[in-house]
Amino acid sequence: MFSKVYFPRLIVPLSALVSNIFAFGIQFATFVCFYGYFKAAGNESFGMNWHAVLLPLIIVQIALLSLGVGLLMSALTAKYRI
Repeated sequence: MFSKVYFPRLIVPLSALVSNIFAFGIQFATFVCFYGYFKAAGNESFGMNWHAVLLPLIIVQIALLSLGVGLLMSALTAKYRI
């Protein structure tokens, strides 16, 4: 399929990244709902600290790392096809 028509090779690793980010968004929304429920129930030992502010930065770093590894693996797969 890649050699017959023009197909950008960046699409395959990006599609894996986007689908995993979408799945993470659904899981994170579920977590936020449960967190809100437990916080509203009056559980005082249930709290967040300032480290939660860094969560978006960590998610972006992990996504870019996985994209880089995916691009490297796809390039190696294309070059050293078994």
